[in-house]
Amino acid sequence: MSVHYESWLASSSIDEAMKKELREMTKEQIEDAFYQDLAFGTGGMRGVLGAGTNRLNVATVRRAAHGIANYISSQGEEAKSRGFVIAFDNRRMSKEFSQEVASVLGSNGIQVYLYEQPRTTPQLSFSIRQLNCFMGMMITASHNPPEYNGLKVYGEDGAQLNLEDAERVVAAIQQVAAPETISSLSFSESFRDASIQYIGQTLDEAYQQQVASVVFDLESLQKTTLKTIFTPLHGASGSTVRALQDKLAIPHFSFVEAQMEPDSEFSTLTSANPEDESAFALAIEQGIAQQTDLLIAVDPDGDRVGLAVWTGSSYQLLNGNETGALVLHFILSQHQQQGTLPTNGIVYKTIVTSEMGRMIAKSFGVTTEDVLTGFKFIGEKIREIEHDSSYKFLFGYEESYGYLAKPFARDKDAIQLVVLLTEMAAYYHAQSMTLMEALDALYETYGVFKEKLISVTIKGMSGAAQIQQALQSVRKEQLTQMAGSQVIHFEDYLSQVRKSHDEQEQLTLPPANVLKFVLSDGTWVCLRPSGTEPKIKYYIGVQKNTATEAQTRLNEVGEWVNGWMELKLKL
Repeated sequence: MSVHYESWLASSSIDEAMKKELREMTKEQIEDAFYQDLAFGTGGMRGVLGAGTNRLNVATVRRAAHGIANYISSQGEEAKSRGFVIAFDNRRMSKEFSQEVASVLGSNGIQVYLYEQPRTTPQLSFSIRQLNCFMGMMITASHNPPEYNGLKVYGEDGAQLNLEDAERVVAAIQQVAAPETISSLSFSESFRDASIQYIGQTLDEAYQQQVASVVFDLESLQKTTLKTIFTPLHGASGSTVRALQDKLAIPHFSFVEAQMEPDSEFSTLTSANPEDESAFALAIEQGIAQQTDLLIAVDPDGDRVGLAVWTGSSYQLLNGNETGALVLHFILSQHQQQGTLPTNGIVYKTIVTSEMGRMIAKSFGVTTEDVLTGFKFIGEKIREIEHDSSYKFLFGYEESYGYLAKPFARDKDAIQLVVLLTEMAAYYHAQSMTLMEALDALYETYGVFKEKLISVTIKGMSGAAQIQQALQSVRKEQLTQMAGSQVIHFEDYLSQVRKSHDEQEQLTLPPANVLKFVLSDGTWVCLRPSGTEPKIKYYIGVQKNTATEAQTRLNEVGEWVNGWMELKLKL
C-alpha cells in the first residue's frame, strides 16, 4: 500500500468525502492515483478529478496555489498589491477550486479578484490587462471529457506564462510540502479577512465593448438577412454572446437553447470539441428546421471556435486552416477597403498551420511570422512588437481552431470570432455567396491548400521512450527524399537549425522537440510529440492547382509518412 495513500487517510487536511473515495479504491486504482504527482508544466496543470497525488482535487490545487503565492511574494510587494485574477468555466469543481486558490493567495497578502460565475478564458486574459494585475488563472480543461479539470496560469500581459516565468512557478510549486500536509482554509473566513474582491458586471461590459470593436461595418451587419445559430456547448460563453447579440442588434441570430446554460456534465453532447462534427448535432437539427445559413460552436472555456456552413443540401464543417484563411483575407481586405491597412502589418501563425495564410498576407503587403505550437508564443510576439513598435498586429491563429483578431486579450478568443465570423458570412451573403464559395474563390486566387493531421498513440510505459528514439533516428537519417519529392529544408527546432542542402542557418524560435521537412513541390511535414502523453502527431500540408490534385497528394504523403514512421517507431 502506498505511503502517500496512508498519509492522505490520516491527514486532517483531507476531508471525509475524499477519504471515503480513498477507502473504496482498488489496489490498482490506488497505484494509479499515487504513483506520481500530477505535473504542473509550462502550460499549467490538468488531470482527471479524484483523490490522490496524480489527480486534480482540492489538496493538489491547494499545493499549486501555495507555490504560486510564494512565487508572487518573491516578486515583491508591488506584485502582491497588483494582484491576481481568477476565472473558471462550467466544469466539475471549478468554482470550489477558484475559491481554494483565492483563499490561499488572499491569506498570503495577495490581492485577489474573483469571478463569481463562469467566464471565458479570453475574458480572463482581458481582465488581467484591464485590472493591471500581476498574474491570473483560468480553471478549465477546455474541451476534454467531463471527468477532467485544470489550471492555466497567465502573466501580466494576459498571455499564458512564457517559458522562463513558467519554469520559476513550477520550481516554486515543487518546493511546497506534500498536498495532504497543507492546512485547509475556509473560503468564507478568507473572504472576510483577506483581500478578495468579487468582479463581474463592470468587467463584463468592458470586455463586451472591446469585442464589439472587431466589427468593420455595423450598419451592414444589422441589415443582413443571413441566419446564424450559436451554441456554447454548455460552456461559459453563452451569457456573453447573448449580451453581445443584444448590444450589436444582429438580426436572425439565434441560439441552441438546450446548450446555453453551463452544464458540467455536457448532458446533450458526446464531445464538447468544436472540431468534432458530433458537437454540432443539435445545432444542425435546429439549423435544418430553421433553414439557417451558418452554425457557430464554441468550446467550454470560450477560446476555440468551429463553424458549419449550409451548402444547399447539408452542413459542411470548416477546419481551422480553412476558417483561418477566410478570416485573415476578410480582415485584410476590409482594412484595405477602409484605408486602415498599416504598412507594417504582421500576422502570426504556428509552424504547423497552413501556408495559405502567408500567401494571403503577402498579397496585401503584410508580413507573416511563424511561432511554435501554443498560443502563448503568439501572445509573446504581440508583447514584443508593442515594446519596439516594429509591427502592427493584425491577426494571430493556429490550425487547432484558435484565433485572435484584436490583442485586448492575449489568448485565442472565440468570442471575437463569433462576431467576426457572423459579419464575414453576412458580407458574402450580401453577394449571394456562402463561405464555402468564398473559400473556393480564394483557392482560385492562391491555389488549393489542404492539410492533414495524423495522431499516433503508443500504449504502455515505454511509449514515450519509443517516440523519442524514433525522432532521434529521423535526425540521424538526414532524409533527402520524401514521398517522391526532394527535401529542400530540414528544420530541427531542438537544435534550432535549418539545413538546406549544404547550407545551415540558425532558427530563432525557442528550443522544442519538433522536426519539419519542406519539400520541392511545396509540401511540408512536421513531426511533433506530445509533452504530456505517449503520442506523436504528423502534420502535413500541400498546395496544388486543383482540389483533386491537392487531396491526392495529401493522401499520398500521409500514407508515406505513416509507413515510414511505423518503421521508426517499430510498431
